[in-house]
Amino acid sequence: MMRTQPNGEVRGPSTVLAACILFVLSCGGAEQPGRDMSLAPYAESVVPLSDDIAILLLGETTVCTTESYEYRVYCTDVNGSEVGFFGRQGEGPGEFSDHLPDLLRGPDGTLGAIDSDLNRMTVFDVTSSAFVSQARLPGIYFQGGASSFSSTLTGSSWSMEPDSAGAIRTTTQFAEVDLGSGEVVWERVYGNRFRTDAGCETYAVREGLSSGTFSLGGSAVFPLCRGQLLLFAARDDPSGTLIRAPRYVLEYPSEPEVQEYLESAGGFAREEWFRSTPKPYQRLPLVFDDQNRLWVVTSRGRHEGVSYLDVYSGAQYWGAVQVRHDALAVDVLGSTLVVLVDRPIGPGDSDGYPDRGVDWYDISELEAPAYDPG
Repeated sequence: MMRTQPNGEVRGPSTVLAACILFVLSCGGAEQPGRDMSLAPYAESVVPLSDDIAILLLGETTVCTTESYEYRVYCTDVNGSEVGFFGRQGEGPGEFSDHLPDLLRGPDGTLGAIDSDLNRMTVFDVTSSAFVSQARLPGIYFQGGASSFSSTLTGSSWSMEPDSAGAIRTTTQFAEVDLGSGEVVWERVYGNRFRTDAGCETYAVREGLSSGTFSLGGSAVFPLCRGQLLLFAARDDPSGTLIRAPRYVLEYPSEPEVQEYLESAGGFAREEWFRSTPKPYQRLPLVFDDQNRLWVVTSRGRHEGVSYLDVYSGAQYWGAVQVRHDALAVDVLGSTLVVLVDRPIGPGDSDGYPDRGVDWYDISELEAPAYDPG
C-alpha cells in the first residue's frame, strides 16, 4: 500500500526499517521473544499541548485529540489542516467539565465525548463541529471501555456503599448501555480474585478490576501488575487467560523520577510507596484494533528517544513495533496507526516544554494475525 505524504513524497513498505524474525537476534543484539518492526512515519501533525492524552482516528485521514487548557476537542487531518474543534468549559449542552472527555468513534462521521464528571456522553458531528445529542450515563464516574459506539455504549462506572465495618466500598461495574432508553442491557463486575491469582495487591474497600478495554470482536482485557494482563476471549467468559509480557523487566523509579514525583505531588507525596512500586508495564488505555489485535504502549525505550508498542493476537505475543519519540497513546484503524507523542525539547522550545504532535504510520505490512475469539 502506498501513502502520499503532505510534501508529495510517496512512502510505501520502505517505511519498514527493520523486521527481526521470531526468536532470533533482535535489532539491539540481544535475544528477544517475538518480532521487532521499526517504522518511520509517513506524516506528522501538530496538535495542542494538553494535560490529557486522548487520541482517536476518524477514518484513516482525520485524528482528534483533546486540548485541556481550552476544554475542547481538536481535530486535524493527515496534512495538518484543521478539520474542526468543539466544546468549552461548562455544564450546558456541548460543554465539558474540568475532566477532559474520553473519545469514541460514532456512526456517520460522529464523535462521542464521555465526560466522567458530568456522567454523560455528548455526540458531535466532526465536519461541522455541531452538537448532535447527549445521553445520561448510569452509575458514578462512567468511563468508556470500547473505542466506538452505535446504539449502545460499553464502559465502566462506580457504585459506593458502606460495608459492615462502616468503610465505603467502591465497586467497578462494567455495563453496556442503550443510548436511546438509558437501559443497561449487560453488566458485570470482574472480581478481585483475578488480581490475587496473579499475585497482585488487592484493596479491602475496592471490588472489581478497572481500566478494562473491550474489542469490537467481544474480547476484554485488563492490566494487572508487574507486566501482566488478563484477557477474556468474550466479555462473559467466567475466567480469563493470564498473559505475562515476555519483554517486561521489573524496574523501580530512578532518582530523577522520584524527584519529579515529589515536586508534582507536593504535600500529597508518598515517597517510600513511590520508590518501592515497580514501574508499570503499560501506559493506558490499552487499545484493540479492528482485527481484534491488542496494542500496548510500553514503558520501554523512553530515555532512548524511541517507544515500543507490544502487539498481541489473543494471548499470543506477536512482537514489538518501534516508533519515534515519547509515545503517550495510540489508536489504530485499518492500516493506519497514529501515535500521540511528546517531541524532544529543542533549542526553539523557550518554554522548556516538549511540543505535542501526532505521527502517522502505515502498518499494512504488519504480519500479526487477526484474533478470532471463536
